[in-house]
Amino acid sequence: MLKATARNQYVKKLTALTQEEYDTATALIFHKFCQYPWPLVRNVLSYSPMRTKREFDSLLFEDQFRSTLPGIVICWPKINPSDKSMEAHEINNEKFYTKNKFNILEPLDGFIISPNQLEIVFVPSSGIDKRGYRIGHGMGYYDRYLSRCSPQTLKVGISFFEPFDGFDDIHAFDVPLNICITPQRIYEF
Repeated sequence: MLKATARNQYVKKLTALTQEEYDTATALIFHKFCQYPWPLVRNVLSYSPMRTKREFDSLLFEDQFRSTLPGIVICWPKINPSDKSMEAHEINNEKFYTKNKFNILEPLDGFIISPNQLEIVFVPSSGIDKRGYRIGHGMGYYDRYLSRCSPQTLKVGISFFEPFDGFDDIHAFDVPLNICITPQRIYEF
C-alpha cells in the first residue's frame, strides 16, 4: 500500500470513530501505557494533540510521567515551516503557547532540548505497519527530527488501529518506531 493511500484510509477510519469508540480506545491505550516498564527518563518529547484530527491525547502520558518521575522535562515541538525542521521546547504551566500554521499548539519560547538528550519521543500517527513505520501527516517533520536523535532514543507511536502489512514506498529518510501502543497491545519493533 502506498503511504498516501494509507493516510487517506486511516484518516477516514479515525473520523468514523464514534465518541464512545474513541474514549474506549483512549482508555485502553492509556492502561497499556501504565503497565509498560518505562525506563527512568529525564527528557521526553510529547506533542499537543490535534483534536480535530482525532489524535491520541498525549497529555495523559505526560501527566502520568510527571506523577511518577519527579523532575522530568516534557517538551513539545516547535516547527520552522521554511525548512520543515522542528525543535523540542521545554513546556510547563507558566509558558505561553500559540498555534502554528497547521493550527497545532506549540510553545512560544522555552529551553530547547537537544535531540540527542531526549530519551523518549512520542510520535503522532494515524496508523502503523508491522515494521514500525507510521502514517503521519505527510510533511516529514518527525522523520527529519528523529534522524537527529540518539540511537537509544525510544520512538513511541500511538495508534487506535492494529498494524497493517506494510508500505510499498518506504524511503531512506523514513524512521521506524521502536514501540507502538494500540488498544489491544504494545508492539515492539
